[in-house]
Amino acid sequence: MGSDILKELGYTIELAHNGREAIEMLAGDHDRFDLAILDMNMPRMGGRETLKQIRELNPSMKVVVCSGYSTTMLDGGDFAQSIDGFIQKPYELAEFARKIRSALDKRRDGPPG
Repeated sequence: MGSDILKELGYTIELAHNGREAIEMLAGDHDRFDLAILDMNMPRMGGRETLKQIRELNPSMKVVVCSGYSTTMLDGGDFAQSIDGFIQKPYELAEFARKIRSALDKRRDGPPG
């Protein structure tokens, strides 16, 4: 659903079917991508591990996390600091679009150090 929304909004997307595939795509040409949208429950490699590896490949890449879990997982800590946005599922089109735009506009110099 998210990919359809992004296409309708005019974004160019590439869809990875799991965390491992996403990392393989990024490793091939990580400067090609402006933003990664991760689900916390992805097959083959979960959202946290995928995020960790994204940060190793490209510390300045913007990352938005989508989850049906409570936002309490964002309460402080390195995980919350290392993402550029959080979208609670289920989400509405306007909220999804706003959070993606906000993440893309956000400055990211790298992970917190």
